[in-house]
Amino acid sequence: MMNILSRSTETENAYAKRGREICVRVTNLYGLNPQEPLPPELAVRYLIDQKPSVSKSTWRQNKAALKFYLGELARGARDDFRVGELQGALEILSNEPQTGAMRRGTRTSAIKQKGCGRRDFLKIIHFLRANTDRYRWAKSLGVLLGATYLTGLRPCEWGRAYLEEREDEFVLVVRNAKFGEHRAGQMFRRLHLSPDEPIVANAVRALLSHIQERPGGLVFNEWLRRVSLFMTRVGRSIFGRRKRYPSIYSFRHQFAADAKASGVPLDEIAALMGHATDATATFHYARRTQGTAGIHVRASSADVALIRRKLKAHPSSRRARAVRT
Repeated sequence: MMNILSRSTETENAYAKRGREICVRVTNLYGLNPQEPLPPELAVRYLIDQKPSVSKSTWRQNKAALKFYLGELARGARDDFRVGELQGALEILSNEPQTGAMRRGTRTSAIKQKGCGRRDFLKIIHFLRANTDRYRWAKSLGVLLGATYLTGLRPCEWGRAYLEEREDEFVLVVRNAKFGEHRAGQMFRRLHLSPDEPIVANAVRALLSHIQERPGGLVFNEWLRRVSLFMTRVGRSIFGRRKRYPSIYSFRHQFAADAKASGVPLDEIAALMGHATDATATFHYARRTQGTAGIHVRASSADVALIRRKLKAHPSSRRARAVRT
């Protein structure tokens, strides 16, 4: 029987691609014959040597990708010697800690800001509305940012989301992008939209309708890629020279900050965002102080019940602290 908690095919393909790219980079760097198998330990040593110049998150991603790729090569190898050198390289890589990596990198991902406050959000929306006729992807980006800012979905999740219209409310049904990686509690989550704030339901409807129209005749993933690239241009056009620029994902971070500022319990925030535990948004997303109180969605009680609690209130304060589970 298939293990539904294994990595998704999409994640495995991404790991395989990144691991292969690392090996190609090493082959070119050392001037090796691309027709000959690359000594796997050389790729591992290269990755370890790069650790001081990359962030901890980048190191973890690269390590996971190369482990997956070398593991696939080992499973497909027919020669005992080749299997042995691949397994040896995997052992070295598996035992290498993230110690020595930078806390924050200096590459593209490091200049993306966590969160995008209301002032910057309005600047972007005003820019897009003023340039709808000038830029092909201005409308697409506008409706995507508006709905993401209000609901906190991962950008990639909009492709399979749909809206249920009930008598007294709207419910946004979302297929969790991280389901299958132990990072989401269940396959679907449900966001209940406040009937007193139709702006949320209107924003969601506008985006879902826009996606169904297949702008540019593109499938969803290609459309999202192009809109993301356009977001990079927009950020630099509006904000000029600065250390960090907002990405589409920044608006998911902002939703988390707004939810914290609104006093939403941590387990409910986790359910809203499709996390498996109440710790993820606490430690890896924008802070409460960056948020503005007043979100207009609530999580399903059934979704909240599935969240794994890893945090508890400190005896002497309201601050949460991690505990072993």
